[in-house]
Amino acid sequence: MVRNTTTDKASVTWHIAKLESLRKRGPLRATDRWSVLRVFYGCKEETLENKASTKTATNARHRTARLLGTAPSTVSRLVTSWVKQHRISNSDDENEKYCSVLAPASSGNTKPKPKRIPDNSEVLSNERDFVRSKRCNGERVTCRKVLLFLNENGYCTLQQNTNGSFDPNDFASAQGSVQRYLKKKGFKRGSKSKNVQISPEIQAWMHQYIRTILSNRSMPESTWLQEVYTDESYVHHHHKSVRENLYFLDVDYFLKTQRKGKKLCFVAAIQNNGRFSDAGLVPGSLRHFCPQQKKDHRGDYLKVFNSNNYLWWFENYLLPNLQQPSLIIMNNARYHKSLPSDTPNVSKLKKAELFEKLKSFNIQYDQNITTVEARIKLRKWLKDNIEPAIVKMGREKGHRVIFTPPHFRDLQPIELVWARVKGAISRIYSNSTTFEDVKNRLQE
Repeated sequence: MVRNTTTDKASVTWHIAKLESLRKRGPLRATDRWSVLRVFYGCKEETLENKASTKTATNARHRTARLLGTAPSTVSRLVTSWVKQHRISNSDDENEKYCSVLAPASSGNTKPKPKRIPDNSEVLSNERDFVRSKRCNGERVTCRKVLLFLNENGYCTLQQNTNGSFDPNDFASAQGSVQRYLKKKGFKRGSKSKNVQISPEIQAWMHQYIRTILSNRSMPESTWLQEVYTDESYVHHHHKSVRENLYFLDVDYFLKTQRKGKKLCFVAAIQNNGRFSDAGLVPGSLRHFCPQQKKDHRGDYLKVFNSNNYLWWFENYLLPNLQQPSLIIMNNARYHKSLPSDTPNVSKLKKAELFEKLKSFNIQYDQNITTVEARIKLRKWLKDNIEPAIVKMGREKGHRVIFTPPHFRDLQPIELVWARVKGAISRIYSNSTTFEDVKNRLQE
């Protein structure tokens, strides 16, 4: 749609709003400063010629700010600097460094901010131990106590007033962050007692998992299942360790920072070579690949894995290399628990097909139920009665597959293996390291 830019006031207002939406953040340039000063003195000259007001400087300042879409204070600082120095430069004081005129700051937050509470296994493990110890002592543990625990251990910093008390606004904000963090990590907060605890579902899952592990380890040698842990991870081409690097500011200031580069995804399994021996990599289980799509080299690496490529690895890399019946342990990722390929896709079934499936599975239902209700019934039955494809594949080869409860990464020792592997790769990185070098170092 082409808008009239001369006579229609609504169109002019639309164009102004459109230009405002295109404003970008950036430092002032010499051309920006010159434009502001030229418009300011032009407005001042026009005001003096018309003699419309005695406050010529003020009127010129506000008119310049309105025409260029910037703050009057920015115009004042530039004019003051010009009157004192009579020159225009690309640099100025810190107050003007980020106050662009022709490309001012856009509204909203466009850059990611660091999280109030670090999302790593160390914080989660210590927090879980803190909650568990309080509950074992019969103490009431609330989000406020968890927040104070995080503050004491340096995981979450709280602002303090001059009298030593916590700033109330900052404390309330941090407490909200803790509540969201606890909910995300599977903790449950009672509406009356405000008592933080792990949800009953995850508790039951954890108890069953521990019973399975202990029961297997207490079995005689003839029936004992070898424990096998499997997991996926990734490493970037330019993954390097810089926390211990020495640097010199005058030199490093001009060095170009490299991007992360291509992503190398890999999956493998570890096992103990005997009942009481050290663990090692399952021979032939390592598979690595580079995603074909450019978009897959950024963001979460888990989107690169899916049920198809994971089941293919499980069938062709892991199962043929297990020399004895094993207890295969993995996390509860969605693609780990995909159903067999012959399982009906409930979302694509029509009403008549849904009723036919309900009847074939001997599911009791009312003839007057709607399509939505039929889908809910069928989904629930499939979830309760159809086991994941990976469990069936493992059982057919004499193995057993179990899943760790969510939010308990410390139950997966292979996570420590990946941390050591990626740390070793990062410490020997240099600018001459190629992507093939990263692949070779991973296999080593």
